[in-house]
Amino acid sequence: MHRLGSELLDAFAGRDGIVSILSRAPEGDAALGCQRWLLATPAKRYAAHVLYGDLLASEGLRILDVGGGLTTLTRTLAERHDYTLVDIMAHDSEASISAFLASAPPFKVIKEDWFSAIGDERFDVVIAADLFPNVDQRLGLFLDRVLPHCGQVRLSLTYYNEPRFYHTRRIDADEALCMLAWDGQQIARTLGRYADRIEKADFDLFAVTSDSVFPNKRQVCLLTLQGSQPSHVGAAV
Repeated sequence: MHRLGSELLDAFAGRDGIVSILSRAPEGDAALGCQRWLLATPAKRYAAHVLYGDLLASEGLRILDVGGGLTTLTRTLAERHDYTLVDIMAHDSEASISAFLASAPPFKVIKEDWFSAIGDERFDVVIAADLFPNVDQRLGLFLDRVLPHCGQVRLSLTYYNEPRFYHTRRIDADEALCMLAWDGQQIARTLGRYADRIEKADFDLFAVTSDSVFPNKRQVCLLTLQGSQPSHVGAAV
């Protein structure tokens, strides 16, 4: 468990294997939204290295990736593992998605909200990168759903220790909303219920207000929680 800060990111710059993989991508991958973000953002590549790095070199695991999107990394994960992606695919056109799936090794894609898509199927590793709680505030519900059925859960969690809010609109009703992003204290309270599943838990890191590596001053914490099933892979963080 650790916070992504400038010192870690500077050290990673000299061993960024993710950018090497992305640079060898098929031409069509350049149109993918998550691919563009990874190429443009060293901090996102660091998080990808932590969450996926060992999986890109291993094989034979059952992996559930929630909200991971489509990138060149997806191709390697699908080739090496029994890989399932649950993602509503908000960032790519149907044409780009179809072209990617036609050219990638076969894997299971579920284009639904995870709450309705995930059942009691067992996985070695469950990953949710940059989804909770800024995009999806159901962090506790997610952990309660997946922890009983997996060996481990790997997360990158985004939060703001300076107030940040969004004016938005419900898609199922004529109602405008203002959503306040979570701060570190809210994440610490939620994760406190699972403290015994987190190796070297350090909830003090959620109080840090400086040293953000993002222009919008968001903070990111990366951690692994041990699930209730036997784990066949080491913790990512």
